[in-house]
Amino acid sequence: MRTEILGIPVDGITENEASALIFDRINGRSPDAPPYCVVTPNPLMIMESRKNSALRNGLLLADLSLPDGNGLVSAAKRAGTPLPGRTTGIGTAEKVIEKLAETKGSVYILGALPGRADEAAGRLAARFPGLVIAGTRDGYFDAAAEKAAAAEISRAHPDLLCVCMGGARQTSFVFDNLKTLSGVGCAMGLGGSADVWSGKIRRAPRFFIKIRAEWLWRMLAEPRRFSGLGKLIAFRILTRRRLFGRKKRENTGAIQ
Repeated sequence: MRTEILGIPVDGITENEASALIFDRINGRSPDAPPYCVVTPNPLMIMESRKNSALRNGLLLADLSLPDGNGLVSAAKRAGTPLPGRTTGIGTAEKVIEKLAETKGSVYILGALPGRADEAAGRLAARFPGLVIAGTRDGYFDAAAEKAAAAEISRAHPDLLCVCMGGARQTSFVFDNLKTLSGVGCAMGLGGSADVWSGKIRRAPRFFIKIRAEWLWRMLAEPRRFSGLGKLIAFRILTRRRLFGRKKRENTGAIQ
C-alpha cells in the first residue's frame, strides 16, 4: 500500500517485507539496468523537499519509499491511511546485508567522515561472515569529483550501495548518476548509518525507541541536529492542518 504525506509517496511495508523485496530485485537485476532505488524519508526530509526540488524529485521517483520516522506513521494514521509502523532504513539495510552475506553478496559504503566508511565496512564484515566489501569512500568530494565517484562504484558492481551522506545530498547523488551507476543492484539512502556501523554513534536505547523519541536521542547525541527542531514542529502543524481542512470540507459537503 502506498500513501502520500505532504505530497511525498510512502510505502506501507515492514522491514522484513522491504528487505525481501530489495533482495529479490538485486538478484533479478539486469547488468545494464540502473539500480533499484530506495529512499528513507522522515519528517525533516519531507519538509526540506518543499524547498529543494532535487530532493523532492528523488523522493517522487524512488522505487521504494520507507517511512523512516514515527512522525510519518502518526501523520498517516491521522489521515486515515495507517502504515504498519516505522520502517527504518538502517534496520532494513541490515536485513538485506544479512541475506547478502549468506550468498557472498557485496556491499559498497559511501559517505561519512574520512575513515568511517572503512570502519563501518570492517565491523559489518565481522558481524556478517561471508559479506563481500566491494569498496568504501567517504562523502567528502565536490561536484567535480562526483561523476568519478559514481563511475568507481559502478566498476565495483556492488549488490547493495549504501549512500550515507544525508537526505538531500545522498538523494541527489543517486538520481543525478542513475545511468553511471548501472550494474549496481540497489542504492539505498541511509543518512548516518555509516556512523552507527562504525561505532562512532550509538543507535537510540530501547527506552527512547519505545516512547517514540528516537529523534530526541539523535539530537542529544549530535546537538547540531537541534537546528531541525523547528521543521519537526512545522511538519506536525502542516499534517494536522491538512487533515483538519479535509475533514471540514467533508463535513460541509455532508451538510449540503
